[in-house]
Amino acid sequence: MPALAEVLASAFTGYAWTDWTVPGRHREERLRELQALYLTEALTHGEVWTTSDRDAVAALVPGEMPPPAPSVVDRIRRLHGAGTPLALRHEARARSLRPAHDRVLATIAVHPRVQRSGKGSAVLQAGLDELDKARQSCLLETSAESNLEFYRAFGFRTVAELEYESSAPRVWIMLRRSGGATRAG
Repeated sequence: MPALAEVLASAFTGYAWTDWTVPGRHREERLRELQALYLTEALTHGEVWTTSDRDAVAALVPGEMPPPAPSVVDRIRRLHGAGTPLALRHEARARSLRPAHDRVLATIAVHPRVQRSGKGSAVLQAGLDELDKARQSCLLETSAESNLEFYRAFGFRTVAELEYESSAPRVWIMLRRSGGATRAG
């Protein structure tokens, strides 16, 4: 778990969504702990895919996942700090715009030193292959426009865009129906 939380924290440092919802001092340490908490929840309720060297990770969770224990929610709020109201406001708004779906790509990351190596594609494709066998759809959110083409190659299509005040990143909600396109190679 620590190695995968480190990959996620490293990959999401400087990511617009993370900067917006995890502001302030000691961000890297808080981000590692947040990622470990999120991965623990994903392992409890869904599936986590990783490469053998632990340089890439993807987590798929049920579309209707039970909430974490109150103590975990409290810890998540403390780790988000001043970003907690922003994250909660987004979650409420996004929930109202999401189409029906079976699974959520909760997170995917590749350690920055090996990005563009195909490892992210490998862990994502492994998870999507399992969803296709189960005939399940998959939803994701991204706040990096540069990610859209990557996800489209796997059969995801944009179903909603969220915009907030000028300091907030835009968020794209994407859906992949069961049996969506698979990426070559």
